[in-house]
Amino acid sequence: MDIQQKLEQLKIVEQSLQTILAQKQAIQSQLEEINNAIQELEKLEENKKVYKLIGNLLLEVDKNKVLQELKERKEILEIRLQSLNKQEEKLREKLQKLQEEIMKYSKA
Repeated sequence: MDIQQKLEQLKIVEQSLQTILAQKQAIQSQLEEINNAIQELEKLEENKKVYKLIGNLLLEVDKNKVLQELKERKEILEIRLQSLNKQEEKLREKLQKLQEEIMKYSKA
C-alpha cells in the first residue's frame, strides 16, 4: 500500500473517530438528563402527580412506571456508550498505527 492510500485511510479513520466522539457526547448528554430526572422523581412523595410530554400532549403518568422506563433507557444508553468506547479505542489504535506507517514512508 503506498503513502497516498495510507493518507486516505488515515482520513477515513479520523472521520470515523469524530463520528464516534459525537455519538458519545450525545449519549453522555442524554444520560445526564436521565440521571437528573431519576433523582428528581425519587425525591417526590408517592402521592405527587407526575406528568410526561407525549407528542404535543402532557399526560399524567404513574411515577413508578416513569422511573422504570428511565432506568431501562439509562441501561440501554450505558451499553451503547460501552460499545462506542470500545470502537473509539480500536479506531485510536488504528489511527496510531497508520500515523506510524506514514512517518516511516516520509522518512524513507
